[in-house]
Amino acid sequence: MSRKKIIILYLMLINLACLCMGKRSDAANAAVYKIETKSDKYLGEYGKAWYSYQLPKLKGETVVIKKINTSLQNSYLKTKKQIFSEAKKCDKLEVYGKFRYIVDAYESYNENGYISFMFTGKWGNQDNLKWNNIWGETYCLKTGKKLTVADALSLSSSKAKNKIANAYVKKYSKIYVKRYSRAELAKARKEIKNMNIKKIQFFLFQDKIQINFGPDSPGNHSGVTNVVLKAKLK
Repeated sequence: MSRKKIIILYLMLINLACLCMGKRSDAANAAVYKIETKSDKYLGEYGKAWYSYQLPKLKGETVVIKKINTSLQNSYLKTKKQIFSEAKKCDKLEVYGKFRYIVDAYESYNENGYISFMFTGKWGNQDNLKWNNIWGETYCLKTGKKLTVADALSLSSSKAKNKIANAYVKKYSKIYVKRYSRAELAKARKEIKNMNIKKIQFFLFQDKIQINFGPDSPGNHSGVTNVVLKAKLK
């Protein structure tokens, strides 16, 4: 083989290697997934419950992908157990009750090595879904770790809760002037600072995070509330 052909072949191999590396990089930066609708029901003698849940499932067989899918699956099963437990209480107390819970899932962020899903839940009795909630689940695509809001802010748990509490009080002291007294705002600040960091719900979008509270929000406020902060992912 001539020297010229060897050089050409060498350059082709380098180019192919670069393409392969690019594909691996893309896979690590963004996830491919599908959303499956899971439906189930509990029909007891007195209590009845219908449950519909959109469950995201990442495509792939790596350890990281399986770890993320297991976590998403566990969240689905936990929510299902909670709604069915209400119907089972009716059976135990021998009182009639019908419950329905519908959960929809949306991708809110999928780049730079992280994926975040926003979930919206509606529930109530069979004919009137009068309660709403919003939450999120965010994962690192390199490790499979489920992020806390402190991770998304690159802060310690205490500093993250302090930052969220300050933003919450600042926002709702202006929006709900007639509904939030100073005492209620002080209570809201204290409640947020005392929260378990793993239970503070959020999702990523663009370069921000939305932190959600509800259906019973801090400071004796009934309903869904939120604050938006700048994300700082490592």
